[in-house]
Order: sequence, then structure tokens, then C-alpha cells
Amino acid sequence: MSTICDLGEVAYSLSIYISILIMAAAAIYALFELRRTIKTILSYILVFIAVFHYVYLYLVYTSAYSCRLPYQVSIYPLVIIESLGEYSVFYPDIGQLVVILLLLMWRSEIRSYIWRSRIERIEPYNYTPTTQDHGVQDYSED
Repeated sequence: MSTICDLGEVAYSLSIYISILIMAAAAIYALFELRRTIKTILSYILVFIAVFHYVYLYLVYTSAYSCRLPYQVSIYPLVIIESLGEYSVFYPDIGQLVVILLLLMWRSEIRSYIWRSRIERIEPYNYTPTTQDHGVQDYSED
């Protein structure tokens, strides 16, 4: 019968999947030119990495809490600190780094979207109707 303490094994296998996805993302980035399709595929992989990373943290924390271990996770900007008793380890927060990488990867598209929406807001389309627009034709003779 499995207990919630066995979530550590699930978390371990999840960390293996995260590692494989990171290697796949690095290989795609290194081997292919970043066209729109490749950027989209890479974006999905990066989002999966971020989601799996936080699921991993949740599973490890839940497993340790249910097994009555003094385990604590603290998330700071770009850093995660895991503490077990009096020992602590800190490492980069993969989830936050992935968000920064996604913003950098799509920066030209984001910039053009913001620029287009700004121009439309500043310069509205001015339309002045003419006689041709109303179906009125001039039949007068010169």
C-alpha cells in the first residue's frame, strides 16, 4: 500500500522529465533557426518545464509535510531556498527563469503588438464621407 510519503518517488521521476524537457529545449534552440513554428514549440516545452517545476516543489513539500519532516520551501525573486531542519540549499527558480526566457524570446512580437495598439489608440481613423460614399451621383452637365 502506498502512502503519501511515496510522493517523493513521483517527484523524483518528475524531476527526470523536467531534465529531459530542458535538454530538448536546449537542443531545439541550438539546432534550429528560431522561426515562428519552432518558437511556438519551444514555448510549449518551456511552459511545461515551469509547470512541472512547481508541481515538483508541491509534491516534495506535501510528501515531507505528511512524513513529519521539518521541510520548508521559500520562493524569492529568481531563487528558491529549500530548508530541511538546520540545513538549507538555494538554487535558481526555473519557473521564473522560463518566464523571463519566454519574454526575451517573443520580445519583438510583444513590442510590435504594443506599438500597434499604441498607434491605434493615439491616431484614431478619421473618416469623412463624400458624395460617392452615399450613392449620390452628379448628373449635371458642364
